[in-house]
Amino acid sequence: MLFSCQENTFIPKPKKEISPDKMSKILVDYYLSQAYGNDAKKEKGKDEGKHKAINPSAFIYKKYQIDSLQFISNMNYYLTQEDVILTIFENADKQLQEKKAFYENKKHVNDSLKKVKNSKKKKLLHEKLQLEKKKHTEVPKQ
Repeated sequence: MLFSCQENTFIPKPKKEISPDKMSKILVDYYLSQAYGNDAKKEKGKDEGKHKAINPSAFIYKKYQIDSLQFISNMNYYLTQEDVILTIFENADKQLQEKKAFYENKKHVNDSLKKVKNSKKKKLLHEKLQLEKKKHTEVPKQ
């Protein structure tokens, strides 16, 4: 979805206005659903059925209780309001960066937990092997 600011264009305020804050949230969900959809397309051949097709628009319209006309009319209106549209996009970008940082941190924590778990498993396996080795090398007492 590409948007551009239109100079010298008058577009009236929509009857059902979506607040700039809500519009930022809608754009975040739209971008995330697009990214998920792109990943699903890449993975489709690898693991059939793992990813289900997503219709980002339907998901967003239902979540925010809006329709396509309301979204488009608001987006067209905000595109003529340079300061407002910049704020909308900046807020959306900030939210996306926060989500990215959250999930990168979560991945780091999970990776660290896996390393610890694997390390403990290796230690236990090593100890078990040492015990088995000791049993086989011990001379039975008579």
